[in-house]
Amino acid sequence: MGIFTCKKCSGTTYYKEKDGRKRCRACHKKRMSLYYKTTNYKVANARRRGVHKYRLTKAQYDKLVAEQQGICALCGEKPKNGLVIDHDHNTNKVRALLCASCNSGLGFFRDNQDYLLLAIAYLKKYA
Repeated sequence: MGIFTCKKCSGTTYYKEKDGRKRCRACHKKRMSLYYKTTNYKVANARRRGVHKYRLTKAQYDKLVAEQQGICALCGEKPKNGLVIDHDHNTNKVRALLCASCNSGLGFFRDNQDYLLLAIAYLKKYA
């Protein structure tokens, strides 16, 4: 890190972004504030991570969303933060699109049917 001249306002700064662009903190803050206001970044980032990780094209992802009509394949609700890609941990094959809660729930139970049945029995016992 060193002293840089901001490419936007020509001020002197000690800040350099990871992508190599040189901006002062004030310009960076303005830029990020605008990004968060104009972009549904949570959905965009989740989609980008999943599509890259499971080697899906954007068209394939969009086709899955259309097939499921934008709803979670497990709970049937339409999440406000978009759908995430669920996959089999053994084969790494994409199964369907789920809301983040359902996807995390399956992960916490390690995709094990026996654990899920035990959880159902537990909930019935204390209902």
